Amino acid sequence: MKQILILSGKGGTGKTTVAAGLAHLASAEASLVLADADVDASNLELVLHPELEETTPFEGGVKAVIDPALCTCCGRCAEVCRFEAVMDGEDAYAVDAVACEGCAACHYQCPAEAIAMVPTQAGEWYRSQTPWGVLFHARLFPGEENSGKLVATVKQNANLWALRHRHRLPSHRRHRRDPVGPAGHRAEHVGAARSGADIGDGGPLWRRGRGHCEQVGSQAHAGGRDRGVLPRPWHLAHRPNSL
Repeated sequence: MKQILILSGKGGTGKTTVAAGLAHLASAEASLVLADADVDASNLELVLHPELEETTPFEGGVKAVIDPALCTCCGRCAEVCRFEAVMDGEDAYAVDAVACEGCAACHYQCPAEAIAMVPTQAGEWYRSQTPWGVLFHARLFPGEENSGKLVATVKQNANLWALRHRHRLPSHRRHRRDPVGPAGHRAEHVGAARSGADIGDGGPLWRRGRGHCEQVGSQAHAGGRDRGVLPRPWHLAHRPNSL
């Protein structure tokens, strides 16, 4: 099974376009599994027009919930909450789920043990069918964190599907603080999409090795005003803004 990762250091360089183009070309010779690991703004589905087959909730954290039957209105939870998420009520205190960061300080400080930390749904991941192969993609709800875990979930499920059905796996992802991160785990080929003033000045395709990336080809993309920066060796690629 071959894995190809398309990434870049900025938005709008053509990662979705390159990934969709590779899927179109490669599907003529092999069956594919596509993974759009940009969970904040998934765009590959806009190009491939997938038919949704499965939706799975993603739990990305916990929120504090106060049991009004046990709350004594002592106010201790409001005192220890650094995010001002606890609201005073007539009969019991309550927690603003949007403001709550899930630190559990109120849970440990409540003398009546009236506060529970409840898992919350932070997003969803999907399995869809396209004319070029199965697509795994996801959506992180607004204001939620743990996007890295959702990226890993998308990649893991795509890998499992590919191993069961012996597919190739192209993956598309935007740049985050870690330029490769969960989406690039075990990827054999890494394509860096760059913006360039002319069609001949494109980003290289890298093969992942032990402690470094080896350049094996290039993919040109025209459109952006500024010229991108070539990827650095693999041991430096985990530094912020290294691409």
